[in-house]
Amino acid sequence: MPISKDRKSNRPSDLPSERPSEGSPERSPQSPEQRPEKSPEERLDKRPSKRIVGIDYGTRRVGIAVTDPLALFAQPHGTFSPEDALVELSRINSVDGISTIVIGWPLTPAGEEGRMTNLVQEYINRLKKRFPLIEVVTWDETNTSVSAEEILRASGAKRKKRREKGVLDRLAAAVILQEFLASRD
Repeated sequence: MPISKDRKSNRPSDLPSERPSEGSPERSPQSPEQRPEKSPEERLDKRPSKRIVGIDYGTRRVGIAVTDPLALFAQPHGTFSPEDALVELSRINSVDGISTIVIGWPLTPAGEEGRMTNLVQEYINRLKKRFPLIEVVTWDETNTSVSAEEILRASGAKRKKRREKGVLDRLAAAVILQEFLASRD
């Protein structure tokens, strides 16, 4: 017996129909209103994880780096004034969420705290006030600018590009963040 095709669905008409037979309960796709509500844990599992942000603080410029969604790699994000950096952190937090802010802790070559350490502490206080639910961690930033410059040099960036302070700041933030990520393993 030849199989005829149902014109609407392009499937053989002698196959069992998806329509319920008489006496059987109706089975139709569930609308969003009919689906069982997911638990908060199930909803959180579907949401991408929050980002970890690295900061290289300076009185004129703040370099920001952000992790990928899995928090495996640090990526330079941008360079901002200290005020604009707070605005950008708010934006990142509203879009992706931030779990942790890692900020470079400047020590002198002798390993002691200096004038810049006090300024960074003031900025940390501002961060904690603005983002009370986000953990703020300090990270020794010794030689991160030197490492950032070496990375730029190795990448083939021209001297003029390497001397642009904003480029160095956001790359230093990425170095701080990547060191922090590596320490968690």
